[in-house]
Amino acid sequence: MASLIKTNKISTPGGQDFTLPTTYPSATVDLTSTSGGQLGYGTANPIVQNMSTSTGKIAERFCDKIRVNNASSTVANATLSALPSDVTDVSSIVRTQVDFAGVCFVGTALPHVQLLDASNNNVINSNLYEQYRYSESYSGGSGTTNNNVETTASNNGFKLNYTQTVKGAAKSGEIFTKTTNEDNLALMCGYVIVNQYNLSDGAGITNSGILIESNINYNYNGTYTDSGRGCMVHKWARYFNTSGTTINPYTQVKIYDTNGNNINEGIFVSYSHINVNK
Repeated sequence: MASLIKTNKISTPGGQDFTLPTTYPSATVDLTSTSGGQLGYGTANPIVQNMSTSTGKIAERFCDKIRVNNASSTVANATLSALPSDVTDVSSIVRTQVDFAGVCFVGTALPHVQLLDASNNNVINSNLYEQYRYSESYSGGSGTTNNNVETTASNNGFKLNYTQTVKGAAKSGEIFTKTTNEDNLALMCGYVIVNQYNLSDGAGITNSGILIESNINYNYNGTYTDSGRGCMVHKWARYFNTSGTTINPYTQVKIYDTNGNNINEGIFVSYSHINVNK
């Protein structure tokens, strides 16, 4: 226990002395110290960048990361947390983004994204109505835009691909150390953004719902020599629960192949906007 002596210092049992500041602190500061033990005042929470809103502050926070190295092992899916490690209130999640690059599957894949709650249940299920729009274009070819409306959502989640499947990586070894183009490396990359709204959030919301946007780039047949095979897919989906009930809040974002192929390469990172006043 530290003891106060008759000077402007605090002395610890180990013999370290800390010199007290000579002024009063302001309302919101952090206590700082120099290497010589001089105590002072600094800016409160200097490492947290906040965005001011009408209801408080929303901070974008790192949540999770996965690095898959096919020289070591493969994984059945990439499931990332949507909560920072020091946050437990799932209702504080405002928006989540997952970025990924260099993703390859063991075989021909139909990649999907699922939102999971704290009990690993799929949040997107047949109780939700779905409406989605997608567009796709090819390098060296023409692009098309399509709209589609489905009456019910799929328990598989939200598909990241168009009609073509994503070819898996047939090469062994470490893809990120490749220095030249090689065939059979799909290298899917892109991002997924998730927003969830419930009636309890107010702001004129009439139905609980989820909005998902994805922007995916991949070479679906895995052949660099065919310039017409490079593919970009931009999609968004809206899911509504028209019964008026609350949708379970998601806490995890899962990327997997509905064909059951493992992921054998890739980098995945998730981060969320957290409302610190919720």
